[in-house]
Amino acid sequence: MKRVYATYKISMGMTVGMMAIMAIPCIFVPEWFLGPFSNDPEVILVAATFLSFVGFNFVPAGMVFAASGMFQAFGNTLPSLASTFVRVSTFSCLLVYFVSQDDLAVTTIWTLSVATVFLQATLSFFLLQRALRKKIYARAHARAPISEAV
Repeated sequence: MKRVYATYKISMGMTVGMMAIMAIPCIFVPEWFLGPFSNDPEVILVAATFLSFVGFNFVPAGMVFAASGMFQAFGNTLPSLASTFVRVSTFSCLLVYFVSQDDLAVTTIWTLSVATVFLQATLSFFLLQRALRKKIYARAHARAPISEAV
């Protein structure tokens, strides 16, 4: 079980690290990515705003990917499905509400996306911690010597 936990820590660290490296320029200097595509300042402004919002999705999405990989390794993908269902349901219900409002801005949708990805990452993390504890607990009891009454 130590190898499983070590694999989890390494995969989580590598995934989150790479996603953080990619997120930093998207959040702080999104214009770098847009120059080759447009010279129009309005297009660059909207696209840069989008990238700066979406950049906040990268790290929690990396956490979700790493957790999903661990669930797949355990042979139980239902927790990944559940966390995805919670995210998509929450996003959809809130989006329906916000669309019905008169003052909907596109940044509201982007903020909603970021919030629901954080929700999914948090839920996936706790579900994975629970699965790891169950595996460790089951393994500890499987190895425990059975005492016989004499």
